[in-house]
Amino acid sequence: MLSETDIKKFEAQLLKDEARLEEEIVRLEAPTDFGDETDHGEEESDEDEELENNSGAASALKNRLADIQTALAKIPAKKYGICDNCGKAIDKEVLKVAPESRLCQSCKKKV
Repeated sequence: MLSETDIKKFEAQLLKDEARLEEEIVRLEAPTDFGDETDHGEEESDEDEELENNSGAASALKNRLADIQTALAKIPAKKYGICDNCGKAIDKEVLKVAPESRLCQSCKKKV
C-alpha cells in the first residue's frame, strides 16, 4: 500500500504532467500558418500531412490526459494506486514510471 508521502509525490507528478499535456495539446491544435504560398501541390501535401500528424498526436495526448485526470480523481476517494480490474495495489515501481496507471502488472498482461 502507498504511504501518504508516496501519494503526495505521485499527485505532484500527475499535476505537473497534466499541465504539460494541456499546453502541448493547445500547441498542437493551434492553427498553423503555412504562409500565403499554397499554390504548389507538394507544399499542400506536406501541410496536410503535418496537420494530420498533429491531430493524431493531440488525440494520443488527450487519451493520456484523461488517464491522468482519472488518476487524480482517485486520490481524494482513496482509490489511487488500486487496480481497476482486480482491486489489488499497483506496484510502486509501475507508478513511478507511469503514475496514471490503472492496472496492476498481472491484469495488464491479460489485456
